[in-house]
Amino acid sequence: MVGEKSKDHNITGLMLGSCFVGENTIAMQVYLEGTNMAWMAGYSSESSWLEGTFIDCAILTNMLRLDEEDYADLEIIVDTLGESISGFSESFCIGRDYEGDKVRLRDSIQFVVQQRGRGNRAKLVNDKVFQVHNSNQIKSNQIKSNQIKSNQIKSNQIKSNQI
Repeated sequence: MVGEKSKDHNITGLMLGSCFVGENTIAMQVYLEGTNMAWMAGYSSESSWLEGTFIDCAILTNMLRLDEEDYADLEIIVDTLGESISGFSESFCIGRDYEGDKVRLRDSIQFVVQQRGRGNRAKLVNDKVFQVHNSNQIKSNQIKSNQIKSNQIKSNQIKSNQI
């Protein structure tokens, strides 16, 4: 239904916020190929309601900022998805699997993209999305380096004020 309406109503993507709907990425790929949509995301495990809603909103907010021509560029779509989830830890326990075992966000959320243009097929892009996500994370050695620089600047300001 959404896929059929996507052309008439300019629906560019679909966030499947329900538990376990992302476990069949092949079905997600096949579904995308028959629509006007360029992306789809869903969870392959159960999803904690509040945290999942925050993630869904972050994805939807950022994807809505793209211009029509951006959907023809795979890199722009992937970068936007990765930046959308950068505020969330990939190791966060988003929910549990069928056996009741904890599942990390990285292992649950699934991203399928089909960039616009002739001959492009839908594909799973999780690894690329999480590469972007990880490039936006501050590493602990970067924090220490920034703290040292900040302390040096403060020390120099104090010294110049004393002169």
